[in-house]
Order: sequence, then structure tokens, then C-alpha cells
Amino acid sequence: MLAYTYLEKGKFALQEKPEPVLQDPRDAIVRVTLSSICTSDLHIKHGSVPRAVPGITVGHEMVGIVEKTGAEVKRVKAGERVTVNVETFCGHCFFCQQGFVNNCTDPNGGWALGCRIDGGQAEYVRVPYADQGLNRIPENVSDEQALFVGDILATGFWASRISEIKPGDTVLIIGAGPTGICTLLCCLLKNPGRIIVCESRPDRIRFVQTHYPEVLVCGPETCKDFVASQSAHGGADVVIEVAGSESSFRLAWECARPNAVVTLVALYDQAQQLPLPEMYGKNLTFKTGGVDACDCEEILRLVSEGKIDTRPLITHRFPLNQIEEAYQLFESKADGVMKIAVENTGAGTSVRPEKNEVPAHPEKRYTPEHISQLAPQEIFVFGSNLQGAHAGGAARIALEKFGAIWGQGTGLQGQSYAIPTMHGGVDAIKPYVDEFIAFARANPGLTFLVTRIGCGIAGFTDREIAPLFAEARNCPNVVLPESFCQIIQNL
Repeated sequence: MLAYTYLEKGKFALQEKPEPVLQDPRDAIVRVTLSSICTSDLHIKHGSVPRAVPGITVGHEMVGIVEKTGAEVKRVKAGERVTVNVETFCGHCFFCQQGFVNNCTDPNGGWALGCRIDGGQAEYVRVPYADQGLNRIPENVSDEQALFVGDILATGFWASRISEIKPGDTVLIIGAGPTGICTLLCCLLKNPGRIIVCESRPDRIRFVQTHYPEVLVCGPETCKDFVASQSAHGGADVVIEVAGSESSFRLAWECARPNAVVTLVALYDQAQQLPLPEMYGKNLTFKTGGVDACDCEEILRLVSEGKIDTRPLITHRFPLNQIEEAYQLFESKADGVMKIAVENTGAGTSVRPEKNEVPAHPEKRYTPEHISQLAPQEIFVFGSNLQGAHAGGAARIALEKFGAIWGQGTGLQGQSYAIPTMHGGVDAIKPYVDEFIAFARANPGLTFLVTRIGCGIAGFTDREIAPLFAEARNCPNVVLPESFCQIIQNL
């Protein structure tokens, strides 16, 4: 299998490795469908994580499908979609029993995946203590929605929990990177009086202003005065430091009011000084450390209920075989990159062709969740047989009217994208439609033509399917069938 590997300080490489095997009855093997790159991966590359073991597969942000489980695994089974926790923890030691899973005393406890044992920027990953490290993804939650649950979203949730935020508080978040945004989303659940985000990069300032207009934004130079002007007691009630620099560390305690909570989430490259004489009398409470990622089940519930949505963070997508380019982009911070979804295009729900069947454009094989690489004027076709028997109306219309090119298997083939309408009821189809609408909104330069062909073949009526596309009426680059528009107007 392909696996992105830490060779030595400053050097990662994509290598062929054997697929992992069960080593303990509490293990599970997960087929990775989607992973991401984290700043912590860059810390490993630059030699800032002494515990990292050369030769390991990197990556600790991932979702996938359980391939097999050990005899003692009870909570998940083969075939289930799961999130993978950044932390490995036994669940039984003193620290795990207190919820301090980052300090699990097991030899593989804490941050192990992608650091001390093989991680998930690969086709498969072995997950120790699978009953603790894996959580089932609800049916109405896509891989993209669940991707960050096990790491940066768990970090934001943990940070907001330990920061003791009360309704009406002024909360300052320093840093609007991906972890900062996840922290922001979780702080919003606490009903603070106001949230202020301090950020220096114009693209990230725009990101916050675009997606979270109710949040106040300032730069580092004016942060102290701005926070004081927006606070009832001369400073923030809670400060959460996510940026990880010497200046942001100092800014955190300077912007806090007396007796405030200062939570340090960032992983620092260098040692920081705590100038006690300068802060004497402020009586601050500092909270630091690695995430205790034991809230993933609750986070998935909040995602399922629509209370947390991290999909806007996914600004770029690459297949696993182009992960080197993905790292270059992520490290350069170019092109407004926030998070990159790394797709294992051979995994997931698509059906692989038989040996005697060669799909057209084999380099463009995607699962239904992977719709990021459409080119301008490519076509979204609604309706398909899950087994890839594209002999019905959807394929015919795509070929004859729009010039689409079809191959074997569900998903994108050439210029078309098919929702597996025979794969369950309307509820099973909705996540695919939601993902399509989100992608269409994020890519106004592309045009999408939605056909109703396939509804009848799969046994659905327009009245059942059209409401799923109601939100698409507000997308000028999406063209819906007239029958859908009429039904939506009468909702």
C-alpha cells in the first residue's frame, strides 16, 4: 500500500509498505477513505517532535471504514464508517479514568498514531485500543463533516471545555488557523457574550469575516487595546492561545483580565518564558497541554445535529498519490489554504472494475464524497445504480445531451457524478446532495446541470427528491429541472 513516511529530519516520502495486520485482540484495521495534513505533521518533519520515530507513516487526522477487528473489540465492526482518534488510550489506567487520556500510561498511550506508530496518510492503518480510538459516524454525516472530529475539532472542544467559559464572557482566541476555527466553533456553543479573534494574515481574517460575521476580529498590534475596549473588566475573561509563537504567548496573558483563565492549546517550537514578576497580581489560571480527546462521540452528535460544521475549512483536495504536492501547498500557506483533504480514491463506496473492464479516464475515479476535481462545465448527474450498471436514463442523457464520459463504478467518471439512488432511501441520498450543494457554493466558477433522470428508475418520485435540492435554488451556478423548481416553490 502507499504510505507517506517520515524518513529523517526534513524528509518525508511516499513509499510502498505492507498493509498492517492485527497485532493485539484489541486492534482494528481501518481502510482510510479521507485524511488530512496537520501542522503537527510539519513539526515532525522539522524535528520538533523528539518522540517521532523515523520510518513511521505520518498522519493522525483520518476517517475510514473498518476492515477487520480483533477478538476483543466490541464497539465497532467491519464495514462501519468511523472517525479515528488522535490519542491512543487504554481506558483503564488512572489518567484514562479521570478523562486525562493524553497521559494514558500504556506504552502506546497519548499521541502515538503518526508519531510513534504508523499513522493514517496511507491506504490502511492499524488502530490500537479500537474500542476507545474509533467512533461510528452517523448515517447523516459525511466523511468531510467527520474528518476533523478526532483531532483539531476534539482539540477545540477540549479547549472550550477546560476554559470554563460562562454565558456573557468575553473570549479571545489568538490564531485563526484550522485549530483556532475549530476552537471558535466550540466556544460558540457556550453562549459567550462576544468572541474576539486575533489574526495577522489577511486571508484568514477574510475567512472569519465571511463565515462567522458575528465574531469580532483584530490584529496583534491593536489586540490589547481592542480587547480592553470590548470587555467589561479591562480584558478578556478567557483567552485561548492557538497560534504558537513567542509574541502570541505574551499577548495571551497581557490581554487577560485579572483572575482570568488562559488556555494554551498551541504546540510551541521553542521554550517560552513565563515572566512572573510582570504578571504578579493578575492571579491568572493557566491551562496547558495536549488534547484529552475523549469527547468524540458527543462531537459527532453535535455535527449530526448541525451544530458544528467544519467543512468550510477544507479549501483544497489531493489524491494520496499527490500528497507531496499537498504538503508543499500546506507548508507554503499559499492560495488561502486552510485544510487539505487527502483522498484515497480507490477506497470508499466506489466499485472497482473487473480485470477485463477498463474505465474511461481511469485517472479520474472518485467515490461519491470526492467531487472536488470537477473541471469547468462538467456535469452533475443525479441517479445511478450502485453497482455501476449505467445502462439507464442518467447515463444515456449524460452521453447524448451533455457529452459526458462514463466508466464502470459509482461516482465521477469523466464528466459526470452519480448519486447512488438505489443505495437506501431518501435519507441515504441526502448527505450526497448536501455535499454537492456545498461544493457548488464553494466553486462559483463551475456550472452544474442537475437532471432528474434516474429518479423513476430507482423508484423515487420528484416530490420525494426535489426538497433535497431546496438549498440549491440559491446557487446561481446550479441549474435544476423545472419539475424540481415547481415543487420547491410550493414547499
